[in-house]
Amino acid sequence: MKKEWLIKGDHKKINCGNCGKTQTAISTMDHHSGICPDCNINCIWYYLTNENVAQIIPEFAPNSVKLFIEWCQSELDELEMIELIVELENIGTTKATV
Repeated sequence: MKKEWLIKGDHKKINCGNCGKTQTAISTMDHHSGICPDCNINCIWYYLTNENVAQIIPEFAPNSVKLFIEWCQSELDELEMIELIVELENIGTTKATV
């Protein structure tokens, strides 16, 4: 199985990027590191909405993402982190105006 640094799913089901096992009880908004309950890999679970749950595994992530996560963990609280992610998603979905 290919190891993934970013996996997205929903509140009912998300597969771990390391072990591939389905996680069904993700309910955290903590932006500090946690672990997968099956393989114990260090990861961060972002539960943004019922339809938008993400797992990031820093060990597999690009260096720029690791540095960004470290900055966020030291400078932002959980609510500020969620607000930042929502705004980044908005930037990504906003159509260009000319």
